[in-house]
Amino acid sequence: MKIRPRKNGTDSGMLAEAVSSLALLLPVMLIIVFVKPFKACAYVIARHMNPGAMIAARSLAEEYLVNNDIVTDSAAQDAIFSEIRQDMISDNSQFTIRTLDGRPQQIREQLQLFVHTYRGSAIRL
Repeated sequence: MKIRPRKNGTDSGMLAEAVSSLALLLPVMLIIVFVKPFKACAYVIARHMNPGAMIAARSLAEEYLVNNDIVTDSAAQDAIFSEIRQDMISDNSQFTIRTLDGRPQQIREQLQLFVHTYRGSAIRL
């Protein structure tokens, strides 16, 4: 005589729990698997670009002390930028001087503020 297991509906409850847990955990796992590497890559790029940007800003500030026309002279700015090749910086097009409206007066004020703030701690190339 064979003993048959009793069917009282417990198997369907386990299946429902498994499906609901997969429905909740699968999207989270997919986000972690696919988004995390891109986020890590963006973090590494940002960490490697910051020192080059600091050197460029300090070099522009030092040049501004000597030559006030650096504000409007893009060729002189490119000459400074071409000396900076650190970590992931490979081209002058990676540098831009951002201002609210792009006026030379505003760029001059930004450089004066930078020179005043970091006068004693300039990095030499």
